[in-house]
Amino acid sequence: MNTQAYPDLDLLVASHGHLCPGLAMGYRAARYALKMVDRGPGLVVYSGSGGCPLHAIEMLTGCSRDSGTVITADGEGWAFYDSQSDEGLRITLKKELAGHIAGDRDRNTKLLLTLPDNALFDLEAFSPPGSGDGGGV
Repeated sequence: MNTQAYPDLDLLVASHGHLCPGLAMGYRAARYALKMVDRGPGLVVYSGSGGCPLHAIEMLTGCSRDSGTVITADGEGWAFYDSQSDEGLRITLKKELAGHIAGDRDRNTKLLLTLPDNALFDLEAFSPPGSGDGGGV
């Protein structure tokens, strides 16, 4: 698949070693979140899973488990929280897509890269655990 239409995706593939549905999902989730949440020093990512999606999210956001800016949490999806503005959002793959992202790796990767953001993900407000507003991913 030609990745030139997707900024930074070539760098992610080179670092990750391959282009897969998980990398595509994390890439899209991070790019979507960064349209709405500041990538500044207050950014923290709460992740319900690791693996390929989280690798893409770490690379695009600059957050990492080593620095404490990626926190493993229960649940699905990823929450992007700006501690400086006290604003955050949780992104999850739409339920109707979750069961269909299996099987044909190339087809699913292309699907994940080409669907519009709002057809791919659900968004909701997020507050970190302990803030009194629920939290969790």
